[in-house]
Formats: sequence, structure tokens, C-alpha cells
Amino acid sequence: MSTLKVTNIESPSGGGVNAKITDINGGQLGNRNLIINGAMQVAQKGTQETGVTTSGIYTVDRFGILLSSLGTWTLDQSTDAPNGFSNSFKATCTTADSSPAASDHAYFRHRIEAQNLQGLGFGSSAAQSTTISFYVKSNKTGNASFNVLQPDSSFKMVGYQYSISAANTWEYKTITIPGDTSGTINNDNGNGLQLEWWFNSGSDWNSGNHQATWTANVSANRNPSNLGVGGATSDNFAIAGVQLEVGGVATAFEHRSFGDELARCQRYFQLGDHAVGRTTSTSNFELLYGFPVDMRTGPTAALETNTAGVAQLGRSAVEITSLNNHWYNSVQSGGIAGTSADTGMTANIVAVGHQRGAISFSAEL
Repeated sequence: MSTLKVTNIESPSGGGVNAKITDINGGQLGNRNLIINGAMQVAQKGTQETGVTTSGIYTVDRFGILLSSLGTWTLDQSTDAPNGFSNSFKATCTTADSSPAASDHAYFRHRIEAQNLQGLGFGSSAAQSTTISFYVKSNKTGNASFNVLQPDSSFKMVGYQYSISAANTWEYKTITIPGDTSGTINNDNGNGLQLEWWFNSGSDWNSGNHQATWTANVSANRNPSNLGVGGATSDNFAIAGVQLEVGGVATAFEHRSFGDELARCQRYFQLGDHAVGRTTSTSNFELLYGFPVDMRTGPTAALETNTAGVAQLGRSAVEITSLNNHWYNSVQSGGIAGTSADTGMTANIVAVGHQRGAISFSAEL
């Protein structure tokens, strides 16, 4: 294929010309980024979580931390970000582990829903390559590990080394990932691909070699380039501007509106709002929450910190003190039964959900 390089193109009369562009880098013109919340804009659960010692999604939506006995961390939707971005996802070590046990590990993870990846054509001769691009910043320098796992194919994986050259400096990285002609990504709402940014582990995970082609998952090959973040207090690791797109070249980051990104995130997690129901006793109630977007699957309800979560019509809003059961569960709405701090309610009176976020609904991958 030939490459044409020009400064500008004009019509014979000196005006502009019409251009018919059918793709960018072999991929679609819009919605190129397969990552949800890659700009780290949405953080429905809050902007900071301290004392983190276990795995979960705590702050930035769709990005989680995987931890096993490796220190204590503060997780932030940080305002320290590279040019062109407002936020990053940052982990800061508050209790260090200078000598991790063999099975200890710490890494960031992002999962992509399988039915959003059907255009990659895995399992066919036309399987598409993809390119991941991201910014990274750490107080540590050296080599680090990035992996992609294929859950529907026994967690087959590829893994790569990248380097952090300067401490406390945002650096831009790109990695091209081959398509897998013998792979499997089911056309369903399960976990289609799992992306991992490792920052520390014990020898069970870092004693092997990187796998540049899609082959069976080998634990020792998950973190061969161990950056060692968390070996000392105040060690930190942050990522921003994450984009995964079809083709072998990283294009400029595709920014989406906050409303668009929030709606995408709410498929996996959302804070309850707009609930109506009834009282069932002097302190108990039932509420039905409608969801602004369909969730990935029937979600799990959880009680969050609240001061005015429910109110009987005509009475003051009070705290929801316990979530007793989740009596209705669909992708479009969720019904919960609970107990309130109000002991003077009357059964079978209208009750309303009064405080957004008193109840959360999770359908995370």
C-alpha cells in the first residue's frame, strides 16, 4: 500500500474538496474507543477510598483494583492528569509490603462486555488486531506489565512489557495486540476481555516471561516486569486516557460527553433514585426503583450511607437502617424492602425514596 503525504489539497478553483473517509485505522469513524470511562470522568461511588486492602471497584467507574495481601492503599479519582484530561485513576500505598509473599498481587483491571467486542472477529480468519493507548505516572521507574485475558477461552492471554522512564511524569504508551483466529468471545453480556496493569506481586506471578501471542494462561507470566509499587509507603501508580481501538495504530483519544459516559457506566452500577412504594408496618417499607438505563443483568442491591433515604408521605425523611430483601430484580427496575429509623409510620401509606444513593445497584462484570 502506498502512502500519500501532502500539506493541503485544493480544488482547481482554490477551494476545498469533498473527501469520502470510510474508516480510521481500519475501524469505525465514531465510537472507536472500546473502553468505558477511559477518561476517568465518572466516579459514582465517590472520589476517594482510604484503607483499601481487598479487591473491588471503589472510586472511578469500570476500573477496579485487584489486591491480595499486598499493603494498604488509598484510591482516588485524581485531578492530577495529563494535558487534555481532567482526571486519572490513582493508587497510593499507605502501608507498604517490602517483601510480598509468593501469591500476593496488586493491579488495576478493566473488563469489557463480550457483546461489545463482536466486531473483533475472534475465532475467525478475519480476527482484528487492536491497539491500547494510555497515560501512566508513578514515583517508580522501570519496566511494568500489561496483559489482556480472554475469559471465554479459558482466560488465554497475551502480555507485554512497557517502561516508565521518568518518575512522577505522565508518559504515553501504546501496545498493539494481535487478533486471535482461534479465540472465543461469546456474543453475550459476560466478560469478553480483561485488561490488566500490574504494579506489584510475589513470585507466583512474576517469575515467568511475557506472552506476546495468544496462548494458555500461565500465572508466572502475568507480571514478569514487576514495577514494585507498594514496596514503600507513598509509592503510587496512576493511569489516564485509556483507549482500545481496532487496528495497529493509536489515534487521538475519543472524548465523549459526560452524560454519554455516565449512561454507559450505569449499565454496570448506579445509585438508586426516583423510588416509590408503600409502608408495610410502623418502621418497614417497600420501594421500587426505576433505572435510567437497562443494566447488564438483574443487579444486586446494597445499602449505602444515608441520612434521609425514605419517607412516608406526610412525614419527615429518615435514615434507611437496614436492607431486608431485594424482592424484585430486573434489568429495568429493582424493588427492595427495608427498615427505617421512623417507628411511627402507618402501614399501607405511600412511601418514597427520598435520598439519591441511599440504595445502590450493581451489575458489574
